[in-house]
Amino acid sequence: MTTEQSYDSKSIYYHWISALLIFLLWIIGQNIDSFERGDPRVIVRSIHIMLGLILALVFILSKIFAHPPTTAKLSRGSSERSRRRHASPTEAILDPGYTQ
Repeated sequence: MTTEQSYDSKSIYYHWISALLIFLLWIIGQNIDSFERGDPRVIVRSIHIMLGLILALVFILSKIFAHPPTTAKLSRGSSERSRRRHASPTEAILDPGYTQ
């Protein structure tokens, strides 16, 4: 049996925003020492730090608002334990009653 996974638009949005921020952070980090000492370097470092904080915020928001991929539902006779075994990692983390 095969199941197709599809991600919601929020998950895709968070993915590409994160990828863009990581790319920008890497480029800035690789070139930060090529700026003159003083104000130019301080400004670039400040931008680097702000982008890192934005990335952290995007990560947190993605874990709160994005949904795990949808898959085929389990059969009618599936037990609660079986359902929990097939839970996504996010569900396992956010569900205080999760046991495997």
